[in-house]
Amino acid sequence: MLAKKKVRIAFLLLLLLLFCWQLVQAPWFLAVREVEVMNTSTLSPWEVEQIAGVYRGTSLLKADIREMKRRLEADERILHAEVKRRLPQTLVIIIQENVGFAAVPYFSSWLEVNHEGRVLSVTNHFSALNLPIVTGLNRSVVKVGDFLGDQARWQVASKCLSQLPASLLNQISEINVSDPTSIVLYSRDPLRILIGDSNNLEKKYRALAGMLDRVREDQKEELANGQLDVSSGKAVFIKGP
Repeated sequence: MLAKKKVRIAFLLLLLLLFCWQLVQAPWFLAVREVEVMNTSTLSPWEVEQIAGVYRGTSLLKADIREMKRRLEADERILHAEVKRRLPQTLVIIIQENVGFAAVPYFSSWLEVNHEGRVLSVTNHFSALNLPIVTGLNRSVVKVGDFLGDQARWQVASKCLSQLPASLLNQISEINVSDPTSIVLYSRDPLRILIGDSNNLEKKYRALAGMLDRVREDQKEELANGQLDVSSGKAVFIKGP
C-alpha cells in the first residue's frame, strides 16, 4: 500500500511538472505586452524597440535580454543599455545615448564630446552644440572617434557635470578643471563659482542651489567681479577687489 501511494504521488508530481512546463511554453503565458524605454533624448522609444529586436506577444521569460543588450550597444547612437524583465508582462529598457555631453575648445574649433570623453564631432559653430564648455584640459591632437588625451581631468569634469542637478546644469556655461583640487564653474551671468575638489559634490551643489538666486538679487553690482565659494559645503559670496 505504501509503495502504491508513493508511486501515485510521484505520478501526480510528474503531471504537475508537465502542466507547469506546458504553461510556461504557451505563447500567451507571461507574454510581453508593454515595453518601457527610459532615458531617451534623440531616439524614440519605438526606435529603441526596433534596435533591440523586441517582439510583443512573445514570452517574457524566453526573451533573450543579453542579445537585446548586445544589439542596442552595437548601435553607435547608444553608449550603454540595460534590459530587464518586470513580471507579469513588461520589458524595461534603460539606455544611455551616445550624444554630446560637453564642448571642448580645440585650436580654432570645438570638439563635441560624449560622457566617456570620446570625440563625436569637430565643428566651428559652437552655437549649434548648446553644451557646457570644459576648459583646463591638456590639449592633444585627436580625431572623431578618439578619446580626449587628458582623461584624468576629463573624468573630473565629467563627474562634476554628471552630478549637477538639471536646474543648475542649465545655468552653467563652463567648468575649468586645470587644477582638479580647485575646480571653477562659471554661470551664464557670468558668476565665478569655486567648488574645490570633486568630493562632496551633492552637499556643495545643494549649497549652490540655495544661494544662487539670492546672490543674484543681493549682489547685482558685484556679480561680475565677485565669486561664490561653495568648496566648504556652505555658500559664501566673496566680493571682488
